[in-house]
Amino acid sequence: RTLQAMDHFHRSTRETRRFESLVTHLTEEPLDPHFQVAALCFINALVHASPSMNLRVFLQQELKNVGFDGDLVERSLRGRQDSGVLHELSTWRSNYVDVQGVMDDYLVTRNRSDLLRSEVNLLQQRVEDADLEKQGISAQNEELTSTCEKYHDRARQLRELMEQMMKAYEKDAGKKPDLAISEDVLK
Repeated sequence: RTLQAMDHFHRSTRETRRFESLVTHLTEEPLDPHFQVAALCFINALVHASPSMNLRVFLQQELKNVGFDGDLVERSLRGRQDSGVLHELSTWRSNYVDVQGVMDDYLVTRNRSDLLRSEVNLLQQRVEDADLEKQGISAQNEELTSTCEKYHDRARQLRELMEQMMKAYEKDAGKKPDLAISEDVLK
């Protein structure tokens, strides 16, 4: 309803743009601090109570297009510390949606996200490569363990055969074989 009333005022006063009179009177001489506080309070309520972010940004831009500038309003005080005006300007600034800032933040965040995604992909590839290498090492380890067990079995068989041969030599020759040689071989 408030926007409809502002549209009606715009048409009936033949303003070239909506809010033009309101914004012009904010900094026009003679300054009325009470009017400034009321106008700023009205602007803050109108813009910041908007039902959607799009309308809020649209109204902010519409006010900017007709010349609303919080810094200009603040300079118009000329050193007067009007707490009501300063409070309303502070409210305007703290609730202001800086679309360019949001876009810049978005682009920085998107670029950072892309960079992090690339790093994650690189690390995932390294993990996959490490897993493949681990599987290869595990297969080699199993193969070497199997070969080692075969050699241990063969060494045990050879030891048993050597012991049998020594017993047979001792039985046939009637003397024990040279122990230095046989102990070295058995080890």
